[in-house]
Amino acid sequence: MSRNTRTKKSLYILVEGKTELAYVQDFAKCNPAVKVIVLIETSSRPRLIKEALKFSGENKLDTWIIFDQDGRTAEAKEIYTQVEAFNRSNKAKIHIAYLAPCFEIWPLIHFRHNNIPHVAREVQKTLGQYIKYDHSKHPFIEIYKLEMGYNKAVEIAKKWETSLVDMPEYEAHLFAGIYKLTEFIKNQ
Repeated sequence: MSRNTRTKKSLYILVEGKTELAYVQDFAKCNPAVKVIVLIETSSRPRLIKEALKFSGENKLDTWIIFDQDGRTAEAKEIYTQVEAFNRSNKAKIHIAYLAPCFEIWPLIHFRHNNIPHVAREVQKTLGQYIKYDHSKHPFIEIYKLEMGYNKAVEIAKKWETSLVDMPEYEAHLFAGIYKLTEFIKNQ
């Protein structure tokens, strides 16, 4: 059966941030077998995790939550703690696409940028040197400009993850967990 005739796989996401949402919706177009269903887009992390737990628990469906560190490590740790507890006791799973310090490091590493700042505003400014990007003015990510560097970005993200050893993701200074979601989308 060809990819175009399969039943679409629904991807349920809850996201903190319009940039991340726009990117995931755009990226999902690479695989016609995936249908992105946005459950919530909010700037409230307590609401983000509350809704993820509720939806996955009630519907017995896997979900993805996407959020940045943005200097709020304690909140990130709390989300990870709640997700781990939920995943231990439920068949449905909540997956995390976490980014530190911010989402913009993901497109930045597509350009093989080696000097990644640790502060979100600096990352955003640096990304603006590679693509038309202004976080304060309806930010979007030009997907077609990232395609050539996608595999390299995944490679760098995996190296960052491996380098954590026993440290949790939410304590990383640089982390691009969005690759887990993009690879999931690509491989459905």
